[in-house]
Parts: sequence; C-alpha cells; structure tokens
Amino acid sequence: MKESCDAVIYFQSDDLMELIDQDTTIRDAQNTFKSIEDDSIRAINKLIDETGEMNIDYHDLENFISNFKGPLFSHTVEGESFDTPLKYLIEKPYLPKDFTDGEQLMINIGYTQDVNMESFRQINLRLHDLFSKADLFKIGSYFINEPGERFKITLIVNGLKDPVSLPLNDKPSSTYHELKMKWKRGIEKGKRRLTL
Repeated sequence: MKESCDAVIYFQSDDLMELIDQDTTIRDAQNTFKSIEDDSIRAINKLIDETGEMNIDYHDLENFISNFKGPLFSHTVEGESFDTPLKYLIEKPYLPKDFTDGEQLMINIGYTQDVNMESFRQINLRLHDLFSKADLFKIGSYFINEPGERFKITLIVNGLKDPVSLPLNDKPSSTYHELKMKWKRGIEKGKRRLTL
C-alpha cells in the first residue's frame, strides 16, 4: 500500500480492541472502527475546506505530506476547557505512542464566539510544550459561529517512526510507476486547461 499512496495513516489495530468489550457484536465493532477511520479522513478534509483567518489549503497539506514519506498522526480533539493535560486528551489507544516525537506539526484551531485571547494563548502554549520536538509547519484558525467557549483542534504530525518496515529488496512495481506517471501527466494537462 505504501508504494501506491502519498501518505498512510495507520492505527494500532490490536489497541482498537480496547474501545469495545467482549459483548460487542462484530457489526458494532466494525462500525466503531469505521467511524474512527472516517473521523481521521473527515478531519483532513475539513482542514482544507474550512476557510478561516489563517487558512491551511491543499498545497500546504501536499507539501507537508511530501516532506516525510513515513506515516502520519492525525487527530481532532474538542472541548470547553483543557484542564486535563493535553497529551491525555489527544492520546488514544489506537494511535501511535510516539506522536509527540514527530518532525513536523500542522495545527488547525477552531474557536467559538466566547473564546478570549488568554484561552487561545494558553492552548497555543500547551500545544507548543507538548510538541516541542516538532517544527511548526503551519497553523490555521477558524471561527465556529456558536455560543460558548469551545475549541476544536486538529493536529497532523509527520516524521514519525514507521511501524512497518519494508524489506530491503522491496522496490516499487513498474505498474505503480506507470500509473503514477499517467496520473501526474493528467494533473498537468488539467492545470493547463484551467489556465487557458
């Protein structure tokens, strides 16, 4: 799969089992696991689609992903106050344990009507402390037009240690290479048509 994708988001599958109990039906377990996958994809889509004061766009995400060809950590956390240490709010059993050791970080912070500057500053400081090893690639912010004091923070971290190593003699298949080249030519052709 790695040779066919720009980036792979992975979950610790054995640890996903901590989210369910023995009496959970297979159907309910599958729905729980699917919702976790969908939430990750939705968060990345929203990162691009949600325009804000400081915007993260498709090119930012594309550059971010291409900087490190390893796995990504992606997670969204929301709450009214973050009295609990931020690491424990972000941490989930199915996510990598070393997520704070990434090379680069992209953050998108949504805030509601009553969030004040001090709360915003505190969240930024806590994120900086938690991810002190990572370079901040881009930060975005957007307004959530709802009453109250609530944050919605999406984090994407790259440069993590790859949990699955490829064999030393592994190389991309020629079919993959041909498909990738056709795809790139198609994109360039589409770009030229849009500029005409």
